[in-house]
Amino acid sequence: MTKPRRAAWVAGVVAALTPAVADAQPLVDGDYVVDVVDLPVLGSPRVVGLAGAMGSVGEGLAGLSSGPGGAAARGRHETDWFEWEIALGVLFPSTASATRVFGNVPTPAVTDDFQFYDVGLRLQFGPSAFTVLVRPRAFDVRGDDGTARVTSQTAYVDVGWSFRDGAITAAVGVRAVNLTIERAGEELLGITGAGGEVGVLARPIGR
Repeated sequence: MTKPRRAAWVAGVVAALTPAVADAQPLVDGDYVVDVVDLPVLGSPRVVGLAGAMGSVGEGLAGLSSGPGGAAARGRHETDWFEWEIALGVLFPSTASATRVFGNVPTPAVTDDFQFYDVGLRLQFGPSAFTVLVRPRAFDVRGDDGTARVTSQTAYVDVGWSFRDGAITAAVGVRAVNLTIERAGEELLGITGAGGEVGVLARPIGR
């Protein structure tokens, strides 16, 4: 071992064994707050596990919510000319005391009694694919003036193509949304809309 390497090694050992000192203000009273957001994590186990990385590797139905580019992207196990995929997801309260959509954060209105669903189908024909994904949502909002029921449905319909052995995939489609808020059988708000979407996903082979 040369002298420069020996000196660097000794310096690294000393740095690792030296305790770090942090300088922070002590908490002497309760005049502070900690903001916590506890949202339901929606999606398949792979989507939940990859979190934000799913947008860059999300092939098939799993990636449609973050972008249509992966509609025609095949998984590693999909080697036949014709492949198909179905998706079915359900989220609802597990216990009587765990019914809030946005956790236990104090808010003027309380949201609870939620039901979330995912239903989808993908048909892959060689380099092209057709996908449809429907995501119904419903929950209650309780405030001082009563309880309102919020329901929404989001539908994704896309057609995609893959190029260069799947290294690049592109898709075009339509995303439609319907939102309704009702209270005591009366519709307070109703919104329906649709728009086009375009996406490209690049996955260089061997990189």
